[in-house]
Amino acid sequence: PDWLLPMIALAPLAAWMFLGVGVPWALALLPRARWHERPIVLAVGMALGPLGYSAVMALLGGAGALRLAPTLAGSALVALAGAAIALWRWRRGAAGVHVPAKDAARRFGAGEWLLIAAIAVVALATVAVIAYWPFLAYDPQWVYAFNAKLFVLDEAIPDDLGYYPPHISLAYTTMQQAWGEINDHVARVVIPWLNLTLVLMAYVLGWRVFRSRRVGLLSAAIWSFYPHFAAWYAAGDLEIPLTLYLTGAAAFFVEAWRSERIRLAVISGMLLGGALWTKPTAGALVLGVMLAVAAWAIIVRLR
Repeated sequence: PDWLLPMIALAPLAAWMFLGVGVPWALALLPRARWHERPIVLAVGMALGPLGYSAVMALLGGAGALRLAPTLAGSALVALAGAAIALWRWRRGAAGVHVPAKDAARRFGAGEWLLIAAIAVVALATVAVIAYWPFLAYDPQWVYAFNAKLFVLDEAIPDDLGYYPPHISLAYTTMQQAWGEINDHVARVVIPWLNLTLVLMAYVLGWRVFRSRRVGLLSAAIWSFYPHFAAWYAAGDLEIPLTLYLTGAAAFFVEAWRSERIRLAVISGMLLGGALWTKPTAGALVLGVMLAVAAWAIIVRLR
């Protein structure tokens, strides 16, 4: 059917945006010891991919050259840069990286695999819902779908366009440019990919902050099954990508604070940039960090 065809036909372009552009940069930035942790590599890569892709689109949109061919060429350069850095790191330090062996304590049991299966069922159901409906809610229709249509028609980002940063609008734009016409079902192809990235990032948050893969799985499951989240899943509003990037920024900030690893801090900062590129209220995380640093400084001073 017409409402489902774009979700299938444009899956390769979405995969390029989220995985092709992002995974090389995840490998370029993550510590080498984390390369074997596939959920972390996927979560970071799928979060960074749309940022690199939309950054290229923003530059082209500011120059009045927002078209599919130069966007794909620019995104290929971004991906190649990340791949080159990752390859250099691999060649330089492959021999000295310790990869922990898998043991029974790290394996999921039957109940946990049941949770994973349930998350997959929910994800597939929301894909059908997202594909079937056009934009209906006011905010997604006006702020994102409408702006994306302007970008498609003008092949530029208008100077007088206010409101929110265009990260999500640009993702909607590239899908419609690839399809060759303005179409809500086409624009919404990226939404399930954002949702999946958020579930992975919730898993990373529980795993790395609480140091338990089972807590990570429960975090992902609770998030996936929460009814209000399921409603926002299909709307196409900014709250899902905003939560995605804030979750990632917080998770990697906490781990960077504990480990004092600059690479993790850089990833946290880039994900915070993604949150600000989605909605400026993400700056609240900066205020939270300032409060945490101030409290820590007071504690150290008192000691």
